[in-house]
Amino acid sequence: MPALSQLAGVGLVSHNVYVNGFVHVRAKRCSTCIFGNRSPVSVERREEMVERCGEEGVIPCHHHLGEDVEPVCRGFYETGNNVLLRLATALDLIDWTVDGTDANAW
Repeated sequence: MPALSQLAGVGLVSHNVYVNGFVHVRAKRCSTCIFGNRSPVSVERREEMVERCGEEGVIPCHHHLGEDVEPVCRGFYETGNNVLLRLATALDLIDWTVDGTDANAW
């Protein structure tokens, strides 16, 4: 079985979600999570994004794009559709990112 770092090259490295041996995931949804009812994108656009990810890509939280660590969107993580995120969870390689600046997180 390949190492998670090798698997991560498939879909996790295009965004900085796999850093220091851990996959970073938001601990809570942000207040404008694209998987919530205050989403800044349409349902159709969200479905297109998820489809483009397939089973291996990820959607990072839009609040963290361009940062050194771009944690996976919590709403996307909760879909359970991503094989790499399920593997990282099973191997206890998830770092739950807490963002204290988002007071409206769910």
